[in-house]
Amino acid sequence: HAGGRGSWASGWDGSVRGVEGPPVWTWYLGGDATDDSISAQTLAARYATDARTALGDLATACADAPVRRTAWHRDPLIGGSYGSYPPGHLTRFGSLLWMEGEDGAAMQSAPALGRVIFAGEHLSDAFPGYMNGGAQTGRLAAQAILGRTIPARTA
Repeated sequence: HAGGRGSWASGWDGSVRGVEGPPVWTWYLGGDATDDSISAQTLAARYATDARTALGDLATACADAPVRRTAWHRDPLIGGSYGSYPPGHLTRFGSLLWMEGEDGAAMQSAPALGRVIFAGEHLSDAFPGYMNGGAQTGRLAAQAILGRTIPARTA
C-alpha cells in the first residue's frame, strides 16, 4: 500500500505482541519520500492521516508521541533496504522460494548449488523482504542439512 500522496510504502506495528511501554509504529518510506525535508513529526502526522481509512484515527492517537526519523539506508554500518517483487515475479520465480508447511517442515526448498544451500529473506514465500524471512529460510536450510525438522519458535 502507498500513502495518498505516494508518501509511504508500508507500516509496521511493533507492539502487536504486547510489548510493555508505549506502542511503536514504524513507517517504511520509498522513492522521493526518503529525502523529504519536512520535520519527522509533520511527516508522521501526514502519513497517519493518509492511512486513516485502513488504520483509524492513528493521527490523534500519536499526536503527542515522540517521533524519530532514521535513514538506515544511508548508514554505512547498516546499509539497510527493503525490496518487493514486481508483478509477475512470484509467478515466474516462485519455484525458487522456500515454502513451509503447517508442521514446520519445508514443502518446497530453494534449489541447491552442489553443497551450497541458499537462504535469506528474498527466498521466503511468507516473509519476503523481512528479517522473519531470513530466520525462516535459515531454519529450513538447516533442517535440509540435518535431515530433521527444527521447531519454529515465536517471540
